[in-house]
Amino acid sequence: MTIGATLLAMSAGCAPLPVPDVVTNLDRIRESKAVATAKLSAPRAFLLAEKRRDRAREAMGAGAVGAAQILGERAEVAYQQLVVTARVVRAEARRAALKADDRRLTAQLGKHEAELQRVRADVRALESKLALKVRSGDKNEVVDHALGAQLRQQARLLCVAARLLRQPDLASSPQLVQAVAELGALPTPVSRARAAEVRQRCLQVLVDTRRARADVSRAPVATDRLLTALSRAGWQPQREDAGIRVRLPSGPRGPSEATIQGVSALSAIASTHRGFSAILVIQPERALGERAAVRRHGQHHAIGKLLSERFQRFDVLVEMPHHNKRSASGSQQLFVLLVSPQ
Repeated sequence: MTIGATLLAMSAGCAPLPVPDVVTNLDRIRESKAVATAKLSAPRAFLLAEKRRDRAREAMGAGAVGAAQILGERAEVAYQQLVVTARVVRAEARRAALKADDRRLTAQLGKHEAELQRVRADVRALESKLALKVRSGDKNEVVDHALGAQLRQQARLLCVAARLLRQPDLASSPQLVQAVAELGALPTPVSRARAAEVRQRCLQVLVDTRRARADVSRAPVATDRLLTALSRAGWQPQREDAGIRVRLPSGPRGPSEATIQGVSALSAIASTHRGFSAILVIQPERALGERAAVRRHGQHHAIGKLLSERFQRFDVLVEMPHHNKRSASGSQQLFVLLVSPQ
């Protein structure tokens, strides 16, 4: 015989008893929010609690109050276990979801780390290219300034040559005055483009000055004859826009006795060709000012005196040496530029 049947037999001859509170509360517990939520997460536990509740109600219907009390308590415990089980199920689900999120985030982090490494590598490559361009830009700037310095010197030489050809009537050439002013306004260092503009202006002034001279038709012949005469005399003349450049012999410490003799011989040849002016070009061994370079060696005075005696128009110009023009010893070099009227 089961416990329910025994309880029913025991209560058969007794008066009806009131319904136990636990059985009455089962409906309230069943309709609670906690159970309604829990049965979705733990349906099997909910079915077990429902089965025990039905058995308690059946016992109460049969008049077995004691059995209904016991079965109602078991049903109440089942509902409580349902709520706890549902909480455990939800917690396990959250843990599983968190683990999945952790794996997903870990994978994303790995991708982001790899992307970050690629970006860092690209940044390093760009920085290297930028540094190379900066170094290349600095080198190009140095070359540009060196060429600008050479063009500035050529412009000075051309303007001095134009001034010698126009002496003593300098005021009649506003173009020359403007070119000299632009030449003096050049900054240091100067760009190649700007120095080239001023050089072209000075060259144009020299060309216009030559065209204005009365003996311009005979100038090409005279220049060619002087160039031939110098070559035959053993000199190594070089033709330039301003005229003919001749290098003077010079000792390791500057002008020597051979320099004086060379000036005399050169002047003797050039003086037989009319219309030429002379510029003594001094290339110092280092960056000296024009006055300092002239004062450095007293024999410059003797050279200038010889040239001024043989040439009606004469000037002195200091020219900074280029690396490819300096001698192996780095000593001072002297040149005479015979300004052609051509």
